[in-house]
This record gives sequence, C-alpha cells and structure tokens, in this order.
Amino acid sequence: MSKAKKSVKELLQEALVPREEQPYEVPGNWVWVRTWSVAEVITGSTPSKQREEYYGGEIPLVKPADLKYREITEGSETLSLLGREVVRVVPPYSIMICCIGSIGKSGFNSMECSTNQQINSLIVDKFLVYFKYLFYQINDLNYFNRLNTIAAATTVSIVNKTKMSKLSITLAPLNEQKRIAAKIDRLFAKLDEITFLLQKVKNSHDLRRISVLEHSYRGQLSTNIPNESKLNMDTGENILYTSNKYPNNWVGVKLGDVVNFIGGGTPSKSKPEYWNGDIPWATVKDLKGRSLYKTQDYITKVGKSNSSTSIAMRGEVLLITRMAPGKSIISNIETAINQDLKIARIKNPQIHNGFLWLYFEAHRRFIEQEATGSTVKGIQVKKLKNFLIYLPPYEEQLRIVAKTNYILNNMEKEYEQIRELELIVETLKKSILNKAFRGELGTNDPTEDSALELLKKTLQRKST
Repeated sequence: MSKAKKSVKELLQEALVPREEQPYEVPGNWVWVRTWSVAEVITGSTPSKQREEYYGGEIPLVKPADLKYREITEGSETLSLLGREVVRVVPPYSIMICCIGSIGKSGFNSMECSTNQQINSLIVDKFLVYFKYLFYQINDLNYFNRLNTIAAATTVSIVNKTKMSKLSITLAPLNEQKRIAAKIDRLFAKLDEITFLLQKVKNSHDLRRISVLEHSYRGQLSTNIPNESKLNMDTGENILYTSNKYPNNWVGVKLGDVVNFIGGGTPSKSKPEYWNGDIPWATVKDLKGRSLYKTQDYITKVGKSNSSTSIAMRGEVLLITRMAPGKSIISNIETAINQDLKIARIKNPQIHNGFLWLYFEAHRRFIEQEATGSTVKGIQVKKLKNFLIYLPPYEEQLRIVAKTNYILNNMEKEYEQIRELELIVETLKKSILNKAFRGELGTNDPTEDSALELLKKTLQRKST
C-alpha cells in the first residue's frame, strides 16, 4: 500500500521550526524553516575509475579542494557524457557544502556539474529562495556552528543529507532575499578590494625581505669602513678567494673551512621513557621566524644518550638540510635536533653567528635549488662545505647584523599591522553575515508579504 500524501497543513507544520528551537529572532515577515522545504539535498558520487570512458569530458566533478567559498568555474576532474549518466547532476545555481572532513567548505555553480561523495548539494526551489541568499547564509558563523554540532562523532566528521535537510534556516520574502544578497555583494566587493591591496603589500614585503638579506650579506647597507683590516683566515691549508661583488676588505673561504655541520637524530618512538623529558628537541616544524625559543617536543636524558641526536648551544645556527632545505634559525636555547637539521658550528671565533645566519638566509633559494631527491629534497653536507662564504671584518659583521635586525624588526611590525587589518576585514565580513540573516542590514520592508505565504503556496504546488 502506498503512503498517503500529506496535507499542506501537515507539510507546513513539519517545515516550520518551533519557536523554542529557533536560534534567534527574525523580522515578523520572515520565518524559520527546515532546509528540505526550500532545497533538495543530494549527495554526490564518484564514477568507477576503471571506466576510462566516464572521464575527460566537459562536466566538472567537484571535490572538497574545489570549494573555495565562491563561484565554482571548474573541477579538479571532469566527466564525459557517459560519466554524467551514472551520477547525480547538480543544476546551475545550486549550493555545494562539504559534508565529510572539512565540514562547511562551500561554493555555488553557474554551470551544470557533479560532485563526489564528500559533498552535499542544495538544489534550491527558485520560486521560494534566491540561491545567493542561501549561499551567504550557510557561510554565516551561526549556521557553520550548527552544522558542525550535528556532525557525526566519528574519526572523520560526517553530516549526512538527512541531518542537513532538517537543519534550520531563515526564510525572508523573496525580494528581500535578493536585496540582502545584493547588499552583501556590494559590501564584500569593497572589503575584497582592501584584501587585494593588503595581499600586494604582503607580497612586496616578502620581496623586500629577500632584498634586505641579499644587500646585508653583500655589504650594501652603508656600514662598511674601507680601512678596517681584513680577517686573517689563512691557515696554510685553505684557499682564500676575492670577488668584485664584495668590498675589498672582505675575504672568501669555503664554508667547510670555517663551519662544522653536526647532524641529529630521533630517539626511538617505541620507548616512552625517551620522551616528554626536559630537553628541547627541534625539528623542521619548530623553525619559524628568526629565533628559536621553544620546541614542540622534548626528550629525556636517556633518550638523548640512546640516539644520534646532538645538542646545539645557545646562539648557534640551525640549518634545515632535509624536507625544506635552506631555512635557518638562531637557537636561543640549548636544544637537541633531529636528522633533518644540522648545527652550523663555527670553528673560527672571528665569525659571528648572526652573520652566518644572514649568509644562509641570503642563500636560501640557492640551497633549495642545489637540493636533490625525488621524494624528499635534501642538501648534502659535502656540497654545503664547498659553498663560498665572504666574510667582512668582525666589527663590520656586528654592524651588519645590528642594522639588519633593526630593518627586519620594523618590517615584521609592518607585517603584523597588515595581518591585523586582514583580521579586521574577516571580522567585518562575519559581522555583515551575522546581521544579514537577522534582518539588520537596513534592507527589510515590514510591509512586504510574509515569507510564510510564499512557503504555503510552494508546499501547495508540491503536494498536487
């Protein structure tokens, strides 16, 4: 026996959200409704990879990585017309939301597409809801929090289409929805212009930093005193070099003649007694900024004794030689290191650690280029030792380091100010969305017919 069709009254009762469940107050001619009443929720799928004929056409197959909170113009893969026949097609102007893993990532399409199984699509009823109004609403923090609240508590967060269909949303009169979306468009466009300009400044900051480091290392900061004596680097066993790229009182030597590269290691992870001690243990993930003050992991004395790790002294330079070769930092703590790092230990007291750090940072791109390896890039110590380093008089090293630190400190303050402005822009966007779906953008017309009447007509149409 087939199920009896529900009446419009029954459907309306199920569609409307009871007052006690409504997250916040909305204008009198708005209503809180369940998502299913304004959009069909469908889950995507992936055609068999063994059927090559399903792929390589013009129909985008959208995956979570393609969702970037804006219009989707292409997918990371495409389907053929044959592939289209075995998936759920998402019509234009639908909303796509990641429902597995990165819950809440979203986008909307202006062309026909499909999605994989990690995405739920909201196919809107265009007579009841304007797609962009719904798109902006699902990006509101209030909706995002409620979406994550209903995610299944498994290893990977999941929101199935049944739960998503029952999630509450605000429904304004249709013309008000369009006014809200248009105003958000205008406000966001102005904020996006600011973000674009801030990004340009950030990009120029990175280029200026590289330029400062390169000029510092070449003695181009107007700190050089020409009549200062050269360093005496002649040991009788090394070769001294000169170059017209550097001041006349600088001397060049091979890096291996003045620096020892000391490797590290990792205590056995299967031995709990080797870990969570009081000895800092530095890895690639700890090398951020110019100075190292703490590490994420710590080892015990037993762990240190039973591994090939080495201890860097305070003030010494650490250099990444594997994973992200070329990045360096000055350690402000005594720390053990893992096998991806090297301690650049100075042999000659005429070299300042700060200047050695400048050398590595000025040559970071060169070290990256010289790294080898198909899976994991690395730079061999043998190759590092053959690099040339040009050294100024010791007092000049001190002046260069002091002036460079002064310039970099000021640049970092500028960068922080830019980041603060970016956070202000992000906060403004959240505030705009928060107000929009409470009817507080100044666009609502209280004399407009209630959204409830439009909902009734839609349910009537669907029930016939």
